[in-house]
Amino acid sequence: MNKSGFTLLELMISIVVILILAAAVLGGTGSVMQNLRFGNAFNKIVFMVQSVRSMALIAKGDIAVYGIAFTQPNVDGFGAVETFSQSADDQKTVLESFILPSNINSYFYAAKSANVDISCGNSAGVTFERGTVRVTFDCGGQSPTEPVVVFGLKEKVGTRSKSFRVHKQTGMPQMP
Repeated sequence: MNKSGFTLLELMISIVVILILAAAVLGGTGSVMQNLRFGNAFNKIVFMVQSVRSMALIAKGDIAVYGIAFTQPNVDGFGAVETFSQSADDQKTVLESFILPSNINSYFYAAKSANVDISCGNSAGVTFERGTVRVTFDCGGQSPTEPVVVFGLKEKVGTRSKSFRVHKQTGMPQMP
């Protein structure tokens, strides 16, 4: 007898194989989403530094400086990054604010040339004077004289870590 089609056993085995493959593919999407969130957060911060620097270079009017400020996570576990402008009479205006995802910590330090770094504690920032690339660093309330400040992101749980440097001479963010 010549039969066409599949037996019930063949169909069940095929369905089980498809379900196993689907579970393997869908189980890995969590780490893909974490990678995307981490990369997006890092790229956003680098863009914010570039944006503030560009605004300072072309600024006109009463704005004295443009800057970016970084803060460590608060009691709720969220760190923040904000860009701002500041007038000659010290009136500060927040231009953009970005809250880091809860699974990401920020870190920052002033890099010394003798392989010793100065921790900035809970806050850091960079300001750009209007019309120039003159850069001022704020490292935990101090103004380090080091030529480079490093800003980075690190997962609270995991191994991903990424950083960039802002050089005092140019103000450009650069990847190490």
